[in-house]
Amino acid sequence: MANDAAPPFWLVWCRRGRQPVYEHESYHSARAEAERLSRCNPGEAFYVLAPVARGGFDRFNLCWSHYAQIGNDTHDDFHGEHAPDLEQ
Repeated sequence: MANDAAPPFWLVWCRRGRQPVYEHESYHSARAEAERLSRCNPGEAFYVLAPVARGGFDRFNLCWSHYAQIGNDTHDDFHGEHAPDLEQ
């Protein structure tokens, strides 16, 4: 996998929730699900996660591929601070 490839999936995670079980095909799909879950669970923080690398052992070597960086140019609704009413 090339170093500039986009992440193959996104997950939605909450610290006090169960582990993610669905792999979203796009950031927008994962964000929409995080927003839906937020409305159903007021006060909980939901995170949209993407892998930064994958690793595996071929017959002889441990190999790593890194995905392109994402999120550096995104809009932060909280301007670098946590929303005051969300559990971290």
